[in-house]
Amino acid sequence: MLDFFADFLNPKGLLCTIRESKTLDIEVACRQLRESLASSIYYNLKKTKIF
Repeated sequence: MLDFFADFLNPKGLLCTIRESKTLDIEVACRQLRESLASSIYYNLKKTKIF
């Protein structure tokens, strides 16, 4: 739908750029960070024999 809009405007001399969402990339990065942090905490607790 947005591409149609851009294709309509651009030939008329109106520059239209469509920006793609980065939401999924951010969610994946946050999940990886959480998993890495949780793994690090678990490893450190196990190493100190608290867990």
